[in-house]
Amino acid sequence: MSGVAQDMSSFWRIFTYQHGRISGTFVVHGGKDGAHHVKPYDVTVYADDSHSWGRVLRSDDLTAFYRNGSVEIPAHMIREGVRPDVEDVMGELVVAIAACIAAFESSAQEPTPDPVALGALSRTQDRMGWNHTNGSTA
Repeated sequence: MSGVAQDMSSFWRIFTYQHGRISGTFVVHGGKDGAHHVKPYDVTVYADDSHSWGRVLRSDDLTAFYRNGSVEIPAHMIREGVRPDVEDVMGELVVAIAACIAAFESSAQEPTPDPVALGALSRTQDRMGWNHTNGSTA
């Protein structure tokens, strides 16, 4: 096992959004040039403002893309079974996804702490008591 930690947060991050008829968790996937696409993880689209019932969107229900500074949800990227519910809240959904992308972009500017420097790996031991960070036994 290597003592090198890999930070995958530059490639995807999870954001929770709650406003109006949209409530839930989105996963923003990024590339070298920033946010690329967004998928719902567990997002409830409420039928109305009473929040008494709604549809839950999962990652295979739709994919939104971030291109040239705007959010696009192509019709062919919406699963047919959820299309009416998604189209009903399309404006609110685009606002929610844009907020998650903005959070992704701003958090990408923050330096990520080195887990080894924080000592996160110094306590990593296997069943034999081997400390993988400094090569000693416990």
